Amino acid sequence: NGQTSSNWADPSITLIDDAISQYHIHGILGYSQGAAMVLTYLAKKSNNNFNNLRFAMMFCGYKMLTHEGLLMDIERAIQARPLNISSLHFIGLNDTTITPSLSRSAAASFQDDPNDQYFKVKIEDGNAAHNLPAGGQSLNQVVEFIRQKETEVLSPNPNQIRTQTTLNILCLHGGRSSAEEFQTDLLFSDDFRI
Repeated sequence: NGQTSSNWADPSITLIDDAISQYHIHGILGYSQGAAMVLTYLAKKSNNNFNNLRFAMMFCGYKMLTHEGLLMDIERAIQARPLNISSLHFIGLNDTTITPSLSRSAAASFQDDPNDQYFKVKIEDGNAAHNLPAGGQSLNQVVEFIRQKETEVLSPNPNQIRTQTTLNILCLHGGRSSAEEFQTDLLFSDDFRI
């Protein structure tokens, strides 16, 4: 039963694992249901260093509240402490699909670091609904976060020669109701180049 099984998302988890390995992914980005999958994936991978991912970005994110098994996995993973991976959370304050309170709850699953302004970034946009930032300060903050991650990941030591020149971000999107249909969407995901 998809509603109570913690294994319900396993086929999608495997596809994400394969993409991370094949394309040397540094970060994961999700929009709407894709953001819910990002949170589910990270909760399932929290005991193995998030499969070497360095950061996550969630736009209109939420916990999969309708899937009890997956929600239990997320809650169990963050019970001891929030997810310790750098993250960006975009919240459209006019979003009636994924309400701001749902997105804030998902963002609360991630750890803060008061010594690093780029470790956890939360953007609440009063002009946005259920959409990605289209411009203005919100988009600038997203680009700034990505550029900061590019520097951290690709040039951790300024005296070291950069061996990789592209920051790879796996993009997940959703809008489907089952793991099998979500996989189809995942096959259209691509690594994002900045």
